Amino acid sequence: MARQRDEIESRSGAINPIGIEQNGCAKNAMRSQILISKLRACIQTPPGYSMQSAVRGKGAVANETDRFMPAANDLRKGMAILYNGDVAVVLDAQHRTPGNLRAFVQATIRSIKSGKSSDVRFSSTEKVEVVPMTTRKMDFSYKDGDDFVFSDPETFETVTLAAELVGEAKNYLVENAPVTVTFVEDKAVSIELPASVVLKVSDAQEGIRGDSANNVQKPVRLETGITIQAPLFIKTGERVKIDTRSGKYMERA
Repeated sequence: MARQRDEIESRSGAINPIGIEQNGCAKNAMRSQILISKLRACIQTPPGYSMQSAVRGKGAVANETDRFMPAANDLRKGMAILYNGDVAVVLDAQHRTPGNLRAFVQATIRSIKSGKSSDVRFSSTEKVEVVPMTTRKMDFSYKDGDDFVFSDPETFETVTLAAELVGEAKNYLVENAPVTVTFVEDKAVSIELPASVVLKVSDAQEGIRGDSANNVQKPVRLETGITIQAPLFIKTGERVKIDTRSGKYMERA
């Protein structure tokens, strides 16, 4: 009997070289392999900190993050928020401080369910629940009435956005133009242009002869219909690079 006990203790020590008795699990480890695997988990965690509590701890952190809500003062165009139980996209947000009154945020939001826009007001310190968003690389395909249709270059899946959601980006959209489409709850809500695009000049008047002043520019019309200021040497049919953030001419392409 003593020899068998020594063999058991020897095996237990091989499984747990640092001494399983310190964790109060030695008896269970000698009964079955299942208890031994639990014992290992017990040994690897700090005293008083079980694997189950570790999982709960991680979950608690995630929940705290999910519940984090910024102040209305941090609202920005393009964000998605939960308003009166409905998910809406912020189309515009203005921070105002009228005289001696408290500061507030005047925002225009658009419901992704109904498509209707409304003007709402928040106290600048009021908490607003932000809804997570995802993005996808897509290409502009064509216009469908007043709407804009975009397609995934890999899956060819299409999405349609109203002109109100596309906004000023429409001035730089030509067929196959790459954009980043933002989705909220699997519904496209906004697009983002690259920092610059190349567009064809559809109409450019001839420069005035004898005008050699530096930085002299003239109006030129682009293929999307917008008019920008460009150098005198730019001619009809040429392609130019435009900064989509400022709408200004950058260089001849």
